[in-house]
Amino acid sequence: MLLIYRAMWIFQQTGDRLLGLVDRLQRAFHRSPPAFRRGAAMLVDALIVMESFAVVLIVRVEGDAEGQGPHFVLFWPFAMFSALAFVLLLNETGVYRSILRYTGIYQGVQVLSATAIAAGGLFLTVFCMGPNGFGITEANPVPLSVPLVGSVLAYVQLVAVRLYPRVFYELSLREVGRRTRVAIVGTGEAGVALAGHIWRTAASEAQVVGFVSDSRAEVGRQIEGASVLGVVEDLKDLIAQHGIDQVIVAKPQAGREEMDWIWRTSINASAEVKVMPDLGEFLAEGAIRLRELQIEDLLGREPVDIDLEALSDYINGKRVLVTGAGGSIGKELSRQISRLGPAKLVLLDRDESGLYYLNT
Repeated sequence: MLLIYRAMWIFQQTGDRLLGLVDRLQRAFHRSPPAFRRGAAMLVDALIVMESFAVVLIVRVEGDAEGQGPHFVLFWPFAMFSALAFVLLLNETGVYRSILRYTGIYQGVQVLSATAIAAGGLFLTVFCMGPNGFGITEANPVPLSVPLVGSVLAYVQLVAVRLYPRVFYELSLREVGRRTRVAIVGTGEAGVALAGHIWRTAASEAQVVGFVSDSRAEVGRQIEGASVLGVVEDLKDLIAQHGIDQVIVAKPQAGREEMDWIWRTSINASAEVKVMPDLGEFLAEGAIRLRELQIEDLLGREPVDIDLEALSDYINGKRVLVTGAGGSIGKELSRQISRLGPAKLVLLDRDESGLYYLNT
C-alpha cells in the first residue's frame, strides 16, 4: 500500500511539473515577438500538412510492396512542396494575423479556402506530372488520393490546433470563482450573444446557469455550454431548483404582460431582474450594459415626451381648473400644472380626503 501511495505521489508531482512547464512555455511564447510567433505557427502548420499526407500515403500503399518504393522516393519532396504551398496560402488569407483565443467561424473559412485552393493545385500538379499528363515522371509522384484526402485531414488538424487556445482560454475563465448565478430568459441571438459575452469577460462575477426558453422542444439542449433549463412558465420552480440569483431578460420582442409576469415571478422568488438592451443599442455602445427593469418595459408602448416649454406658454398666468384632482391621474396632473406658473389653480373632486392629502 505504501508503494502505491508513493507511486501516486510521484505521478502527481510529475504532472504538476509538466503543467508548470507547459504554462511557462505558453507565457514565454506569448511574450515573444510577433514575427517569432508567426514563424512558429507556420512551422507547426507545415508539419501538420506533411504528417497528414504521410498518413494518407501509408494507408494508401499498405500491402502494396511494389508501389511503396517509388512513391516514398518522391513523397518527401512533394510533401515539402505541399507544406510550402499551404503555408503561403494560409498567410495570403490572413490566418497568421488572427488572435488565436478569438478563433471562430471566420478563421475556419479562411483555412478552408486556403486548403481548397492547395488541394486543387496539388491534385493538378500530381496529375500533370504523371503519365496521364505531361509525362514528367513515369508514375504519379504520389497517388491522386493523397493530395485530396490528405488536405481534408490537414484541414481538420489546422482548425483543431487553432481552436485549442480559444477553448483553453474560455475554460480558464469559467473556472474563475463566480458568485452570481444567472438565468437568461430567451434563446435567440440576444441571449446567445449575452451568454458568450459573460463567459469571455474575466471581470464578470456572473455564472450562466442556463437558459429559459419559450419552447419545450429546446429544453435539455446546450447553448454556449449551458443547458436550456425549462420554459418561461416554469420560471419560479427553476429559480428555486437551480438557486438563481439574477434573471436576465434577453427578449427584445417580449410584450408588456410577459415582462410584468417575469418581473413579478422573479421578485417573488427572491431573484433580481435585469433587462438586456436590443442588439442595436449594443452595437452603438460597443458593450453589453444590463439595466434595471424600467416602467417603460411594463408600459407596452413608447413613453410620451411632453413639450413643457409650449405648455408653460399656454398655462403661465392663467387660471386653471382640474376636475377629479383627488385621483391618481388628477394628482399628478395638478403637480405638473403647478410647476408651469398658473395665476390660480383650482382643484375639484368629490373626494375631500384626496384633495386634503394632495395639499400636504
